[in-house]
This record gives sequence, C-alpha cells and structure tokens, in this order.
Amino acid sequence: SAHMRMGDFDKSIELSQRALRGREKLFGKSHQDTLRTINNLAMAYYSIGDYSEASALYERALEAWTGQLGWKHTNTLMTCNGLAGVYFSSGEYERSIELYELVVKGFTVTLGPNNP
Repeated sequence: SAHMRMGDFDKSIELSQRALRGREKLFGKSHQDTLRTINNLAMAYYSIGDYSEASALYERALEAWTGQLGWKHTNTLMTCNGLAGVYFSSGEYERSIELYELVVKGFTVTLGPNNP
C-alpha cells in the first residue's frame, strides 16, 4: 500500500485489516482477492518485525494458494518466498533455505530455466 511505501506501517496494517474483514465477508476466506490482502497484511507485519503474525498470515495464504492453484503457480511461489523471508529474518535459516529452494525450483519449472 502507499502507506507502507511511505513508512506508515501502523496505518497500512489498520487499513489492510479492515480490507481483509471486508473481503472475507464479501468474497469468503479463500477468494483470491482475500488471499492477496492477507499477503499485503503479512508484508506489513514483516516490515515492523512482527514475524510471528507475518508467518501466520503467510502460512494461511500459502495453504489456500496451494490448494487452489498448486505449488507451481506464481501466486503460491510469491507467498512462499515471503514466508521464506520471514523465516530467514527470524533466524530459522534451515526452514528458510528449504522454502527458497522450493521457490527457485517452482519458478524454474513455471517460467523456464532461462527466465531472469
């Protein structure tokens, strides 16, 4: 969000939480718009160093994306990448490496080995 880019993480979190409640009510918990909002909220929590909340949100979105689109879809892979970043930043290096390797493999399969 614009607030996150400007460094106003509290406002970004507030607005993302409101958007999430609205999208869950309107579309349901597994709709792609809802999942994108969950990813945005996870990024905001990651940005303020709340790795516990960020990982819980990323894990929730990852489970839904995987179930809907599979492991090789870019939405799933981007969420997995975000979760790997949270694990890395919180010192869970082995978990982070496992996910980063999965992301690289997935993007290689999805986009081809020569895609930058």
